[in-house]
Amino acid sequence: MDNNQEIAAFLSFVSTELQCQETLHLTSEFKRLSEWSSLNALLLVAAIHEKTNVSIHSGLLKEWNTLGDFYQYIFSHWNGTFTK
Repeated sequence: MDNNQEIAAFLSFVSTELQCQETLHLTSEFKRLSEWSSLNALLLVAAIHEKTNVSIHSGLLKEWNTLGDFYQYIFSHWNGTFTK
């Protein structure tokens, strides 16, 4: 699988889950998105867990700044794909 396709699929997944209108990048600072809220954080974490079985706890969200942080963590704990 082409890494660019996987990144695009991941960003599309996040965009859909957050109902985000702007273009997302791995460098996007998720806490600065207008759609970001504590409720949307919970919904995104739950959707990621449902799709990947990767658990993300609140301490990680406090440490992370970008969607790339999500991406790196997910793929260091999961051998699946967002493209399906």
